[in-house]
Amino acid sequence: MSEIYSVPLTTLVKEFNLQVEYAATDYEKIRLTVEDVARPGMQLAGYFDHFDSVRVQIVGYVEHTYLQTLTQERRKEVYKQLLSYGIPCLIYTTEIAPDEDLLKEAIETNTP
Repeated sequence: MSEIYSVPLTTLVKEFNLQVEYAATDYEKIRLTVEDVARPGMQLAGYFDHFDSVRVQIVGYVEHTYLQTLTQERRKEVYKQLLSYGIPCLIYTTEIAPDEDLLKEAIETNTP
């Protein structure tokens, strides 16, 4: 049987000098098994059919500004649903940061 190639998430964080806002309790054990990344625009809008949850999820300016159009209650629902899929990590780009509701949901569900 062939072994699946993987890279520790900690290596990605170190190589790209990423700032960790929250780390799940198993952060040191998380391994990335696919080289593709995804921008979860459709998922933030509520569409999860064909969602590849093993990919690194990247939230850029467009996704961030879309989230700002939602009510706080709806954003919380979206965060809860997205994090329920056990994604390996969620990276925010362009000098934006995750909001407090996302961090609270990640802490409550202990997800990266």
